[in-house]
Amino acid sequence: MKGKHTPGPWRRYYGSMSCAGIASVDDKVNICVMCDADPSQQQEVEADAALIAAAPDLLEALKDIIACCRITGPVGNYAYIISDERREAAKAAIAKAEGA
Repeated sequence: MKGKHTPGPWRRYYGSMSCAGIASVDDKVNICVMCDADPSQQQEVEADAALIAAAPDLLEALKDIIACCRITGPVGNYAYIISDERREAAKAAIAKAEGA
């Protein structure tokens, strides 16, 4: 599944009852449409759409955090510190998002 995802930013939109979709901001790519047959699930569908629409921004933010942070140890000149466990969890999340 390795490949490039549709560049962000993405936007969410709402369709009929209990449906929401995600598209590129320029509307050239429809990324996904989510529907639930149960209208009482509309809030959950909208929350899922918001999370998916934020995915490109979240991925880039996580990459930036990993790039600027150092592992726990002597502080020295580093202003930011991250534990080994958190760094590995962040790397695993990035790999999962990139299909590795």
